[in-house]
Formats: sequence, structure tokens, C-alpha cells
Amino acid sequence: MTETTPTNSVPPIRAFLTAVQFLTRLPVPGGAMSGTMEDYQACLRASVIYFPVVGGLIGLSTGIVFVIGCKFWSPIIAAIMAIAIEAMITGAFHEDALADATDALGGGWTREQVLEILKDSRHGTYGVLALVIGVTLRIAAVASLSTTWAILIIAAAASIGRWAILWMMAMVPPIEDRHTMARDVGSQPGIQSIVLGGILPIAFAITLLWWSPSRIFIALIASAILTFYLAYYFKKRVGGITGDFLGCTCYLVQLGVLLAATIK
Repeated sequence: MTETTPTNSVPPIRAFLTAVQFLTRLPVPGGAMSGTMEDYQACLRASVIYFPVVGGLIGLSTGIVFVIGCKFWSPIIAAIMAIAIEAMITGAFHEDALADATDALGGGWTREQVLEILKDSRHGTYGVLALVIGVTLRIAAVASLSTTWAILIIAAAASIGRWAILWMMAMVPPIEDRHTMARDVGSQPGIQSIVLGGILPIAFAITLLWWSPSRIFIALIASAILTFYLAYYFKKRVGGITGDFLGCTCYLVQLGVLLAATIK
């Protein structure tokens, strides 16, 4: 788990803005969306440690919408509105990855078939079913949260989900013959990046220990097991990862944290 290309030349604010540009549809200035391909890749490499921070901010917005919505509507309606607004902010980025990855892994028998299906922008039965189940479970989990802790829990789940991306990238190399975000990063995050990226998720987890130590412990253990299993599975099936696999990991880990938080 070593970084092969230095990113010290990228200012932190530009790296952060690149993460915002990459993970959301928010029209922020700066970042890496203008310039050469080498500049773009350098900014993207530097931005990955900010993925959990951006995820946390996205989760905070989702939680705030849910809590405010609960003052006027039932929790289930408020949860649907919160998830809908989040999808507008992110462009349903990780939901699309969940559907694409499920389609490919469910419909492809060989490595070549899996990678070929990933190229298809259309969603098949596996992808649609995974999307319906995944979004429904997430809405139900959010609706089950107490408004007292909902904002922190939703933000923690979103941050931990993005942190899982760093772990996945560190454990499994990108598929070199495909042009994806995983390959554009150009290197596997090192321990330093993982530790720095984990500051916010760990801070959320420590804060939520006041709420329910047992649920937080289950959430963290479940997240680790799921991330390591998916890393093993992706490597076994196709020998590496793509951007869709990273997004799928993020969504499933985020959902896992929310489900753990709603255990009775």
C-alpha cells in the first residue's frame, strides 16, 4: 500500500475542491476540471483523502433535510425527500455505481463479460433490483432514526462509506485496461492517506459512542468485514477494481452503517 506518485504540489484547498467536484454536482470553482490530463490526475490523487470529508458534508445536508422534514411530515416522507435531495447533490453517483456493478457481476460469467457489461450505460434486471432494494432499505433506515441523533448518524454513515473507498483502493489495484477513476488516480493510497482520510469518520464514531456504543461497534465491524470481503470478491472475479466497484462499495458500506444504527 504505497503511493507511487507524489501529490505535495497540489494545494490542499484545490485537492478538496477537486473532491467536491468529483463527488457532487455542486458548481464550485478551482479543482481539477480544467487543465491538462496530468494536472487532473495529480489533483485527483491528492483529493482522495478528502472523500470522507465531502461525504460527511453530504451526509450532514441529508440529515438536516430529514430532521426539518420530520417537523412537517411523517418520517418516511421526510426520509424520501432527504434521499431525493441528496441524489440531486451527488447526481446519484453511487446509486448508479451500485446498479452498474450489480448488473456486471450478476450477469457476467467471465472476466471479459463482466467488464463488457460495465461499459453498457443501460441497467438490467440485476441493477434495477439492486437499486430498488438498496434505496428502499436506505430510506427505511433513515426513517427509523431518532431526530435527536439522525444528523450525526447519517453524516457518519456517508463519511465511513467514502472512507471505505480509500481502503478498497489500497487493497485492490485498478484494472489497467479500463479508463476509470480508479486508474486515473494512478496509485494506491498509502497508510498516511488512509489515516488522514479516517480522521472525520473516526471522530463521528467516537462522538456517537455517547449514543449507543454497541451499535457503533457493530457498524464499524460490519463495515470492515464488508469492505474486506468486497475487496477479495472484486479481485477474484476480475483481478482489480473500477470506479463502479468503488462506488458500489461506498453505497453498501454506507447502507450497512445505517442498518447497524437501526438495530433494535
